[in-house]
Amino acid sequence: MPCIVPLCQNQTYRNRMCKYHHKQSTFAAMRCTHAKCVKMVFALSLCREHYRKAYTQCFIDGCRRPVHCKNVCRSHYRKGRSVPSPPCSVPRCKKKAWMRGKCRKHFVSEKPIQCMRTDCKRPVRCSGLCTMHYFRERRKDQSSS
Repeated sequence: MPCIVPLCQNQTYRNRMCKYHHKQSTFAAMRCTHAKCVKMVFALSLCREHYRKAYTQCFIDGCRRPVHCKNVCRSHYRKGRSVPSPPCSVPRCKKKAWMRGKCRKHFVSEKPIQCMRTDCKRPVRCSGLCTMHYFRERRKDQSSS
């Protein structure tokens, strides 16, 4: 049986596609949605780096811009200001805090109980999102492919 991709006559491998087209489709589905980034998805369709930049603010008092590097925004980083990472808030953990006062290991293991979207109080279904937001993201990802 040939591949479902038009003009491809290779033998099917999985999901009615040949090995080449199956690999292409899975590669595109699991990558960060930030422009020109090909890293694996961490949460909310972003890789670890872009997720942290989007959801963490500068550690300098009064600054609310997103983190660029060394816990400060791009402006404070260029001025040479940096803030050392505080330790992880979990007892007996000696690693540096990565996000929300926890190291990467403890932040990832923390299971959210409600949807990560603002103003949504529904319980989590998958990937930190409620059923409605999870399927919206899936449909958006599938339509863009």
